[in-house]
Amino acid sequence: MKNTTDYSSLGGKFILFAIIAAIGLFVAFDSYFTVSAGTSAIKLRFGKVVGAYEEGLHLKIPFVDRIEKFSVRIKKDIVKTEYDRVMKAGGIEMSDLTGDYEDYSQYKPRGY
Repeated sequence: MKNTTDYSSLGGKFILFAIIAAIGLFVAFDSYFTVSAGTSAIKLRFGKVVGAYEEGLHLKIPFVDRIEKFSVRIKKDIVKTEYDRVMKAGGIEMSDLTGDYEDYSQYKPRGY
């Protein structure tokens, strides 16, 4: 008795299954997003904001929702005080408005 299995239809079914599986995996991996520490995100659906998200794992609708992430970390600026500005000027400051001289030399730290 000969084996009469038709392998040509099996190859077509395998290719169809592979294509469907690839699309399913892409949709599965595109349906969530992560927001890392120090970052927030907003979800846009067709250009309109539909939600704001803090750090963590969140869901979205593939091909419909777009995620925009932005940093929310506090940036520290170096603030120059009046004392720092006067010390760089040698302890004497001239007012731009009145032309008066003010002597701040008594505020110099010891050792200068």
